[in-house]
Amino acid sequence: AGPDPYWGRYMDALRRPAAEALALKVSETNALGFPHPSLDDANDKTSKTLLKEVAAWKQTHPTKVLLVRVGEFYEAWGVDAVLLVEHCGLNAMGDKVRAGCPWRNLQQTLDGLTRAGLTVAVYEEVFEPNPRKRKPRFLSQVVTPGAATYVRDKTLQTDDVEWKAADGPSFVAVSGADAAGGATVVALDVDARTATVLASLTPEGCRAA
Repeated sequence: AGPDPYWGRYMDALRRPAAEALALKVSETNALGFPHPSLDDANDKTSKTLLKEVAAWKQTHPTKVLLVRVGEFYEAWGVDAVLLVEHCGLNAMGDKVRAGCPWRNLQQTLDGLTRAGLTVAVYEEVFEPNPRKRKPRFLSQVVTPGAATYVRDKTLQTDDVEWKAADGPSFVAVSGADAAGGATVVALDVDARTATVLASLTPEGCRAA
């Protein structure tokens, strides 16, 4: 199967000529939309590569833009690369449906994507001393239009971090049924350092909260 139908409206709304040209190269045979024999051939049994790993992540997060740390860059493939070109002013890498930004420009790139209403899954790599081994990678953070600041590695910085969040609580958690048969909602406002607990709520009450 090709990219999730969710991306159709974003592809239809492309305005930058570079993004429109890149979109023509998107593959309809895998979730990433990146044309490559190892992804397009279901019978390909070659060893696991970074590209295959990213394709598996895309199946897990089909409606998120994936940004993956590769050395000094954060890279994207297929549909995600088209959106980087469209909303972040980036250029494709060579003639492939691939784009990326230097690690120093990650927040700027995230800002461009979240301003367009996109949610981004950021994957980081782990140091591997053996150059012959593939570096392990993990999902570090999901950045959304409502909480657009990438906070990894910010805790040891001495300067303030601008927390770009929409109006309202930064985090909301919902527990299962309580003793009264309803649900409990806990809303955390990071800036105000407050927690609001609403108990015994119906499903409609949860949505209103």
